Amino acid sequence: MSTSHMLLLPAALFCAAVCSSVAIAATGGVIYFEGAVVETPCDVRVDAHRATVACDRQGQAKTQQFSLKNLAHEQSGFDNLVTMKINYLNPAHTLAVMDITYN
Repeated sequence: MSTSHMLLLPAALFCAAVCSSVAIAATGGVIYFEGAVVETPCDVRVDAHRATVACDRQGQAKTQQFSLKNLAHEQSGFDNLVTMKINYLNPAHTLAVMDITYN
């Protein structure tokens, strides 16, 4: 066995040990992210019959209205930028939670 092979063998074994320990360590834990929202969130106004969503995207103001009746099923707007859905908390539909997802 040449000298170069003798030097490569311990290095390869060390790399294998380190890589396998990293893979084992990656099976659990917590990942923290830092950053900022780089776009202003959409403004949502709700009245008795509709939700009006106003978004400023790439310098352009966009507005779209959604019927509250239709929001019982998930609806998307602004080319799938926003997805909305209402979950009513009582049978009279006087209390609700609106889920808004920004894609």
